[in-house]
Amino acid sequence: MKTFLVRFFATLGVMFFLLLCAGAYVWFSDSFGVRTLVSVLRGDVADVVYEEDGVDAHPALNEQQEAALETVGINPATLPQTISPAQEACFTEALGAARVDAIKAGDMPTATEIVAARGCLE
Repeated sequence: MKTFLVRFFATLGVMFFLLLCAGAYVWFSDSFGVRTLVSVLRGDVADVVYEEDGVDAHPALNEQQEAALETVGINPATLPQTISPAQEACFTEALGAARVDAIKAGDMPTATEIVAARGCLE
């Protein structure tokens, strides 16, 4: 019975260690945008400024939309000036038609919406 308990807790310890290693990798590599999303949701806004000397980073976006993109780490100046029909279909699939229309009308996207639709911009 003693060897069973030793093996059981050793296995649990190894699994816990592997989970910690995987979590540290996901956090520090930020390959899934987890750290960025957590910092945005916590309200830690990075001091990233893509506008210099009053130059508008993206003429199709208002200042709030540009600030939301900058907060998540996307440079608005690198975004395309026009949206292709395929990209708009991707946005509609990711966010829904009503939300896409609201954003086109000037509503500010949330951090989770930006992360959800990030793949449509590529």
